[in-house]
Amino acid sequence: KNAELGFLSLSQIIKDEKKRKKIFWLVPIDLYSPIEQQVVLLNKAKNDTGAKDFFKFLKSERALQIIRSYGYKVQKGER
Repeated sequence: KNAELGFLSLSQIIKDEKKRKKIFWLVPIDLYSPIEQQVVLLNKAKNDTGAKDFFKFLKSERALQIIRSYGYKVQKGER
C-alpha cells in the first residue's frame, strides 16, 4: 500500500512536475532549525585536478544558480 502522507525536501518537489501537481504544505521556517550542508576538499584530494576543479565549480556563480534553482539558500560569504 502506498503511504498517504510523507515528508520530502523542497528540492525533490521543485524539479518534479508530477509532485508539484500534488497537494503539499511548506513547513514554516520557524518550526525547524535549518539543515546546513557544506563541501570540503579532503587533504588526500589536494593534488587531484578533477576534485579541485569540481570544488572550484561548486563555488562558481553557475553552480550557485543551480543550487538555488532547487530551493536551497546560499549564505553570503560561503563562496
